[in-house]
Amino acid sequence: MVWGIGASKKDGAKRKGWLDLGSPGLKQDLLWTLIQNVPVAYSIIDKSYRVRFVNDQMLRLRRLERGDVLGEVCYNLLNGGAHCQACVVGRAIEEGVPHRVLRKDIMPDGSVVYADDFAVPVNVGGQDMALEALVDRTLEMLIKEKTNAVFLEVIRSMIKLLEKKDPYTSRHCREVAAISSRLTQYMGLGNNAVYHAMLGGLLHDLGKLHVPDTVLNKRGRLEGWEMASIKEHPVFTYLILPDLVSLTAIRDVAISHHEKWDGTGYPNALQGDGIPVEARIAAVADTYSAMTSDRPYRKGMDHETAMAEIKKGAGTQFDPHVVEKFVQMVEEQSLDRRALIAPEDTTAFVQMLHSGRHVQRRITRAKGAQQGGRGQGHLADSDVRGLADSASFTGAILDATPATFMVIDECLNVLYASGGFARARGKTVEEVCAAKCFDAVGGKAAYCFEVKDGCVRCPAVRAFATGKQQRSLIREEFQGRTLYYDTYAVPVTLGDAAGNPIKCCLQILFDMTSEKLAQNELESDLRRTADTLYHFVTELDHGTTGNIEDVSDVVANLNDYLEKMQGELADMLASQGAG
Repeated sequence: MVWGIGASKKDGAKRKGWLDLGSPGLKQDLLWTLIQNVPVAYSIIDKSYRVRFVNDQMLRLRRLERGDVLGEVCYNLLNGGAHCQACVVGRAIEEGVPHRVLRKDIMPDGSVVYADDFAVPVNVGGQDMALEALVDRTLEMLIKEKTNAVFLEVIRSMIKLLEKKDPYTSRHCREVAAISSRLTQYMGLGNNAVYHAMLGGLLHDLGKLHVPDTVLNKRGRLEGWEMASIKEHPVFTYLILPDLVSLTAIRDVAISHHEKWDGTGYPNALQGDGIPVEARIAAVADTYSAMTSDRPYRKGMDHETAMAEIKKGAGTQFDPHVVEKFVQMVEEQSLDRRALIAPEDTTAFVQMLHSGRHVQRRITRAKGAQQGGRGQGHLADSDVRGLADSASFTGAILDATPATFMVIDECLNVLYASGGFARARGKTVEEVCAAKCFDAVGGKAAYCFEVKDGCVRCPAVRAFATGKQQRSLIREEFQGRTLYYDTYAVPVTLGDAAGNPIKCCLQILFDMTSEKLAQNELESDLRRTADTLYHFVTELDHGTTGNIEDVSDVVANLNDYLEKMQGELADMLASQGAG
């Protein structure tokens, strides 16, 4: 384990100002400061699942008292006496490697706590145990849920546009979404494909906003220009949905659902596997729904006749494998038209997919668990401080759990950096400890000292000034990439090798890059989608859409909603300490 001892790689001399972590007392002080001040809930659990140690953050997160916890079996405290689903503690001890899971815990009062649950195998006094570390992700996940709600509202607004334009087309889109998502799931293509099939089905005919009402509802045979207008709708759907990463597969369904397996479809005459699989599935669903639906000018086919027509189209109009699976699904599950078009719960599915996979449990205490705990065999604070000499334990705290660390002085010199902190920036510990803190994170002093919302962005500067813990979301530039770190700064006093007190700041950083970039992308996609819809609708006229005022009202209401939600998201981010 590299502890960041202040020795030059060149001459081995100690650099002035570095923390000499060769000192056992200082090493213990730093480790204990980390355990008690880091916003990570730590516990040590043995092979029999008894809790041997918890820090204060664990008690706060789980809303427990120390006397209720120590010596008790962990799943008696949290899961009603049954082993927890996806238990990371048992797997870490048994397999000797770290494990991780995202949990959604419903507390006894009905509130929800999201937590990243890590377990790392450690050796304590010759015994195999696990260091469990939980990072509270509740606010982050609530922000995701809010953003997902906004996304769903944009989708609903698009569907409302179709409802105002042509109720039949809107109903047809819902049917195509239901059939497509069911068939995609049956084919085992995965949750992302089901999501694309569902939303692609809902929006595949959005381009019919551009088709005149007189053409959509004409009772007789369509003229040449009228058929040409109908055939343009996949392209217009493609244009309405902006060129965004999050909508790519949905746009593919929109533009390709009238392509045919033999290459005679439109608009691009794609053939065979050149047609996206979601679009090949949508083609079957689209045709089945259209054939079995009643229209003013004809009666819909019965289920059996429509199925026979689908079978006839295998290998020419449709992908034969998709038809085979469709027929197999209908027969195995005894599905008729009513069952096929039963709507899926779009809201729940999108929330689940966007929120990430998590394991849900309801926090309950086992009836046999003793109030006040057993208190036997637990580790005293002095025992845990003594674990600074245990390579497995210090390694678990500093490099195997989800935080990286550095210690800086009042002049912003880096006195200590964990190995994980240095590796994330492509440096050695020695290189980090030879620099100012803002140089260690990309050399953006102007960014760190920028005043935002009335305070300095850098949490360490605020922590030194106030003597209290501070938090910010800090942006770094590294090798052409933008990185985001949820950063806590805790003022502490440590002693140097001579026993002199050093006023320091412990910085704890959590990498939030993927979450922040995904959030930024989705928010940008939503705004661009709304803007595209607005510009498209303003180009419509009464010759195309008779009730154009109603259609325009839908877009105006969506813009008002997005402005309101943007404000609410900004408030939530501000409460997170975003910088």
